Amino acid sequence: MLRISSCAIDSVNDFVESLRVTVNQVKKSAVTQKETFYVKKLEIAGHCSFRGLQFLENNAHVELERRLKMAVPDIEVDCRDIYYWW
Repeated sequence: MLRISSCAIDSVNDFVESLRVTVNQVKKSAVTQKETFYVKKLEIAGHCSFRGLQFLENNAHVELERRLKMAVPDIEVDCRDIYYWW
């Protein structure tokens, strides 16, 4: 699990792509281990801002979650504890 709290994501597209690349690198690894660890759950909480999605205001996390699910279908995204302050 990866938890991000009270963050400012400067580029939503870069963040999503980075997470996708990370997951794909682990899945395609030449070394097979007993357990393969990669991000299965992403928790975003606290006061967060998403550059590029500010126009969505209090629904920016919904769009971020949608983009993450498209890039990494297996990931579980939890944004229940997120809040915005304008």
